[in-house]
This record gives sequence, structure tokens and C-alpha cells, in this order.
Amino acid sequence: MCISAADTKPQDIVGHQQTLCLAAFRDDDFMQQSARNEVRSKFEASAGVSDPAAVDKLCAEGRDAAKFLTQYVVQAELNERGNYAMSVEPHHTDSVAEEAALRPGKPK
Repeated sequence: MCISAADTKPQDIVGHQQTLCLAAFRDDDFMQQSARNEVRSKFEASAGVSDPAAVDKLCAEGRDAAKFLTQYVVQAELNERGNYAMSVEPHHTDSVAEEAALRPGKPK
């Protein structure tokens, strides 16, 4: 699921990012909402931009962010032994695993 460079409507890119946030952070309500809030805040911060070159640059950044979500975000799940395990797909093998920040109310 990829948005093409021809898709330059900011609303389309934001909508696509919102959908990708839901998919990338499936079963993680906190991260879904946090990611969607981040997408919305970036969109709202750029609402006054009217220069076509600047809009094109922002749209390119949005497409890059969407690509990042699909290619580099991997969620780990708690298994029956109490360890976190990831299902790594071939396109993830060139990236580096990072620990997510501990969320409020989660055990340390």
C-alpha cells in the first residue's frame, strides 16, 4: 500500500498516513492514537502553506513518512514466556531494532 508521487493532495497523503498508523500499530491503542495525533499535528502546522514548491516538499515528506511506516516499523509482542518477540519480514532486515519508550502505566 503505497502512495505515488503523483498524489500531491495533502489530504490524500494525511489520510493514507492515518490508515498506515492503524496498520503499523495494530492492537496497540496507545501508539495508534499517538501516531495519528502526530500526523494530524504536522498537517495542521502546515495548513497555512500556499507556495506550490513548499507544498510539494511537504507532500514528499509525507510520502517518505508513509514509506517509513510500512518498511521500518515492527511491533514486538509479549509471548507466553514473558519475552517480547518480533515477526521480521525481509524488508526489515536492513534496519536496526530500537526499543520503544516505556509508556505511562506500563511495567519497567
